Amino acid sequence: AGGAIVPEMAPVREHARQLDEACAQPDAGIGLNIETPTALSPGELAALAGGLGLQERGNTRFAALGDEGEVLRALALGERAEQLPLLLDVPRASEHLEPWQRMVEVARACAERTGGQVVDDANRPLTAAAAAEVERQLAMRYRTLHEAGLDAGAPAALRVFN
Repeated sequence: AGGAIVPEMAPVREHARQLDEACAQPDAGIGLNIETPTALSPGELAALAGGLGLQERGNTRFAALGDEGEVLRALALGERAEQLPLLLDVPRASEHLEPWQRMVEVARACAERTGGQVVDDANRPLTAAAAAEVERQLAMRYRTLHEAGLDAGAPAALRVFN
């Protein structure tokens, strides 16, 4: 009887392993930073975020929310006073919403309004080529999520990537 269980469990274990791998990579945010010439006060950040359509979430954090109230991308004061990190929550942001394109637009608008510039996590200015590469990588992440039955923004993905 013990031998019969192993063959039956092998596909289940393999599916679980594949699901675990599929979840590990997309369960990440993608970030951009806006480097500002001067530090923004919490009030200035609140005015900036409000002008960009972001809602206050407490502790000088602001977010674009999805239809179900899920956080799609968030803006906050950074570790350095002249840095505003903007983070995209990949599993929560449905691909059809074009979340990366919207985030880049918000980052550029934020940089324009503050006289700053958009940079990546390594503090390199965001170029069109770099933005296109991130978009390509994101398409692969979305495909991985879809193949795992966890379409970004769908209830199952929101539960798994809580």
